[in-house]
Amino acid sequence: MIKKIVPLFLLSLLISTSTAADEQDRQADTEAEIFSSDEAEESIDVSELPSSAYLDVPEILQNPELPTGCESVSLTIALVYKGYELEKTTIAEDYLVKSTTDDFVKGFVGDPFSSEGMGIFPPGLLYTARKYFRIQSSDEIASDISGSDFTDLLAYVAAGEPVITWSTMYLCEPDFSDYSITYMNEEYTWYYQEHCVVLCGYDLEKGTVTVSDPLEGIVERDLQTFSDIYEKTGKYAIII
Repeated sequence: MIKKIVPLFLLSLLISTSTAADEQDRQADTEAEIFSSDEAEESIDVSELPSSAYLDVPEILQNPELPTGCESVSLTIALVYKGYELEKTTIAEDYLVKSTTDDFVKGFVGDPFSSEGMGIFPPGLLYTARKYFRIQSSDEIASDISGSDFTDLLAYVAAGEPVITWSTMYLCEPDFSDYSITYMNEEYTWYYQEHCVVLCGYDLEKGTVTVSDPLEGIVERDLQTFSDIYEKTGKYAIII
């Protein structure tokens, strides 16, 4: 496993999130416990952040094997960064939680190996990550940090934690459908350009973020634009 030094200003944030998730993972595997979301922490002023940070996460492209498997590949990117050895398709083949209905919140709708696949939102991918850790007999923690302010995501990166973040393909404007699902008192609405990437760096002076994008590889994005899309699409993110 890769060891990382956590800045003091963020230590309490990571400990509180990890403790809550650890308690959940030690409980019985009921649906409510497996899919439960962790509370987002209070926002951190950007002035407290280092001016830049970069994590050397791998570049793993979803195509051609997984044309709609961006979420599985993003999880794989984060896992490989953490030191796990797995193939690009391992999560999609052996661990990805599948939906037997059209519930994209708790499971993947369709087939990620097909261009006709749909996708999966944080609760389902969180369960997928926890399922992987259980089978690997790992003490690793997966937490749903959806709802966090964007500066909080940068703080996780500064602490050495890549953030699996929902965005849009090629950072285009989201086009929302009329299809919504309410789960655990939260409403999730499907949008057609749904995409998942790994936030792995930022530079406040340049006004950029760096992501490992399963479609495009390691790319630099305008910070404000990326933040705006994060806000518009629901502020969805998980860490492992």
